[in-house]
Amino acid sequence: MTTSSLRSFAIALSVVALVFVATNSVRAALVSVGDPQETGSWAQAFNESGVGSFARMEAIMRGSEGAFESPGFSAFSSSWSALPGSNTHIIAAGDSLASLNFNISFAGSSSAPLTFDFYAWNGASLVDWTTVYYLQPNMGSVQDPNSTYWRYDIHNPSEYIPVPEPTTMIAGALLLLPFGVSTLRILRKKRAA
Repeated sequence: MTTSSLRSFAIALSVVALVFVATNSVRAALVSVGDPQETGSWAQAFNESGVGSFARMEAIMRGSEGAFESPGFSAFSSSWSALPGSNTHIIAAGDSLASLNFNISFAGSSSAPLTFDFYAWNGASLVDWTTVYYLQPNMGSVQDPNSTYWRYDIHNPSEYIPVPEPTTMIAGALLLLPFGVSTLRILRKKRAA
């Protein structure tokens, strides 16, 4: 290779690396607003912004250390609404927005730590995926200097791989059952003939 072709290759490689870093950079996303609010159980105000437009949010509790309290999402700054969910999986949807204030309600005491994954969707595209940790009060947070309670691990949405729920896998297996039975019947007929 000549010097000019090596230089061209190095420039092209640098451009590709720059594009890769730029497309995988982390943007501002979910942040807590103020202190937790005791409401029978407790709630926390949040703001989702800086990730582009989104029209649906989900939060899924990790582990057995915490639970959401119905309705989960509430007090929206726009015409959004909470959708049916459970104490471990909450959903909200509304008009496509670039910024939204809302509350999340939690069961139990605000002195117990918990962890959940937060997702924001624009249609079928995931635009924000954040693992949120609620720490015991006064443990501090390096990532959010305005909060002494919360820590956020922001993930690259392009790395998200959905895992089907166990009931979905069971339903799929049950759908395959008639094919297995018919195959056994055909094999039995061939063996008898």
